[in-house]
Amino acid sequence: MREIIQKIVQEAIWAPSGDNSQPWTFRLEGSDLFITANPEKDHPILNVDGRGTLIATGALLENIAIAAQEFCCRASMVPTENAAVIRVSFAEDGEPGHPLYRAIRDRHTNRGPYVHAPLQADEIAALSEIREKHCRTVVVTDAALVSAISEAASIMEETALRTRKLHSLFFKSLIWSSVAASKGEPGLYIKATELPPPIQLLFKLIRHWPIMRALNTVGFSKLAAKSNAAVYATSAACVATILDRVEPVDFIYAGRCMQRAWLELTNRDLSAQPLAGLLYLAEYLSRTSDPDIPADLRERVFASRHTLLNIFGAGTNESIAMILRVGKAKRPATARARRRPPRFV
Repeated sequence: MREIIQKIVQEAIWAPSGDNSQPWTFRLEGSDLFITANPEKDHPILNVDGRGTLIATGALLENIAIAAQEFCCRASMVPTENAAVIRVSFAEDGEPGHPLYRAIRDRHTNRGPYVHAPLQADEIAALSEIREKHCRTVVVTDAALVSAISEAASIMEETALRTRKLHSLFFKSLIWSSVAASKGEPGLYIKATELPPPIQLLFKLIRHWPIMRALNTVGFSKLAAKSNAAVYATSAACVATILDRVEPVDFIYAGRCMQRAWLELTNRDLSAQPLAGLLYLAEYLSRTSDPDIPADLRERVFASRHTLLNIFGAGTNESIAMILRVGKAKRPATARARRRPPRFV
């Protein structure tokens, strides 16, 4: 059983995580696997209460559940109260096979433009049926609403380019070397941004804050956000994971829903990209009076979150844990994040 569990973990780590942080460690005791979520591996500004880490851990657990079935096992999961440690117990059970298993390694982010083609009714139905405890999935297909979601989400890019703290966070996360990217190092490989080569070269200049600040005097950050919004608006739909409460364990469930939706999309040859930065930033700003974030941007971030909540029909006590923009990509992703070997302790 130990070797089978190790094989399952090798598949499960292909779950998405912020900047490919892979914020997990593993410990094996007999047929039990203990997973520790490590929020310190994710940046605190965009990881309030470790929520991003917990969503990534939920995606990992969804992969474990799927891979376990592929290896004729049943995985039973019990998180602690704060969801910092999850015990997964394995037992032999049934025949091998799961319809989403092959999608685990095929799933990836495509940040390029998508084809203007609507989702099919069965695709919308499959996504809408994805649920977990305290968690539901909402699909928005109306083109005008997708455009509004895109514009709201792109406020994150403008804020990142106008704020020195977030500018530094973003450009420090970029990987410029193909060698580093091939090793699965944490960060975003520049080619995976799907930006045109001239813009990638420009990034080497604007990573220096004085140059970025000078360009902002002529509205560069607004133009960049507008350009991103236009790319996002090519999506066929936007899919939100909605929570009716915000206990730590609920973000585990949100991660499972998100991953199941993403794998379902992958199986149907559809692409996806998370648009969660604005949500994370709004949560951070709601808890701090960070002087580095200009007042006008704070107001626009909160207004954009309000727009997203309204579009997705979130109730008074509900929140959005994750948004995916989805559709048929115009071209395959240029690069995909690799994975480091899982860390067992």
